[in-house]
Parts: sequence; C-alpha cells; structure tokens
Amino acid sequence: GKKDSEGKNDGDRVSLQKEEGRAAGSTADGTKSSAAVPGESRAMSSAAVPEENGKDKVQLAKEELPWKQDVFENDRIGEENLKELVDLARLTASTANSQALKYRLVFTEEECEKLFPCIGWAGALPDWDGPEKGERPSGYIVICCDLRLGKNKMWDNGITAQTMMLGAVEKGFGGCMIASFKREKAAEILGIDQEKYSLDLLLALGKPKEKVVMVPVREDGDIRYYRDEEQVHYVPKRSLEDVLL
Repeated sequence: GKKDSEGKNDGDRVSLQKEEGRAAGSTADGTKSSAAVPGESRAMSSAAVPEENGKDKVQLAKEELPWKQDVFENDRIGEENLKELVDLARLTASTANSQALKYRLVFTEEECEKLFPCIGWAGALPDWDGPEKGERPSGYIVICCDLRLGKNKMWDNGITAQTMMLGAVEKGFGGCMIASFKREKAAEILGIDQEKYSLDLLLALGKPKEKVVMVPVREDGDIRYYRDEEQVHYVPKRSLEDVLL
C-alpha cells in the first residue's frame, strides 16, 4: 500500500486498529464524536489511546466531520479500501455478540451512478440537490442486518458506522452517514433480498472536497446546518457544558 511520512503503509494502520479492538475486547476503535466548541470538535474514548502514525483518536474524530458530502469523484476509493473498512467494523462490539450486520460494497462507477438518485441529501437545505457530477461519492457501504441473526440493531449500526468513518479518515478519505434513502429501490439495484436483510444505514465515501465548519448552537437553539454564499457548510454543535448532566 501507499506509505505515509513515517514509512507505514495502509496495511500497518489496519493491523494496528485490529489489535486495539482485540485488546479492548470490544471495538476496533473506541472513539466517538461528541460535542464541539467554536472551530473544533471534541471526542471521548473508553480508554487512553496512544498516538498512531502521528494521529491520536481525538485528531481523527476532529477530522471526520469536515469531510461530509462533496468529494472528488474521480479519485475513487476502490474495493480494497472498502473491504479494509468492513474488516475494522467486524471487530466492533455487537449487541449480545450477535454480529448480525452484513455489508454490501458499492464501488463501480455504474453502481454508484445508479445508487446516487436513491439518496436524500441534506434535508435542511431544500435548495440544494446534493453533490454535482464529479463531486459525488466514489464508493458506498450499505450496512444491512441479517434478519436470521437479529433485527433492530441500531446501536450496532452506529458503532460500526463511526468506526468505518474514522478508518476512512485515517486513509485520507471522508464521507457521510445517511439513513435517508429509498430502501426498496436501493435493494433492487444492489440485488439485496429484503426478506432476508434490512437496509439500515448507508456510508457515502470518497476523497474530501467540501469545507465544513462547526459553530456553536445559536441562542435561539436552532441546530439546523446551513451554507453561506461560498458553499461553506456550517454545523451547529452544543457546547461541552450543555451536554454534561
């Protein structure tokens, strides 16, 4: 794989995350995004995690949000990178250890183009129809639940989705977690039997292009994200003090 400035390749980084998951006995990456203050985000972890390849897990969580929806479509993420992200996800904690989640990878230009119209982009921006051609995701991971093994695995969906997003950021990619998509149409396009699998969550991934800025929630409590005339995407975040009981 491509080596970074410290001479470590992608396989080294994936191996390190796998070992962290085994050592913790639960997740391949315990970091989750939390509240934010102006210009930055904060993260928390179940345990102190040493720096890895020059970036600790707090840094990765800070970098995860600014790469949200617009990406460079021609710089494709590829099947192998998507597989490595799923390999991280399979090591995460699972309700009753059911490990009921399955993953459909979408990486060819043809399938990506067919899946794109199924997605509801940025509901708070009615005048924005989503990324333009050339700035659309170059790959997707559809998180499904094997109904023979369980159902309603919302917690598992969140754990695996965040883990894969952090893994994507470490590889230089970014993306968006999406629950608003036409499931029946997506299942038809991707050949997923809905009697056997529920389509729970979708990760849209690619090389980041969009600039996202986290700002404090306004005094009126409005949490809707918005864009300025330069198409900078602003995401209001509650302060740390606001979320502590």
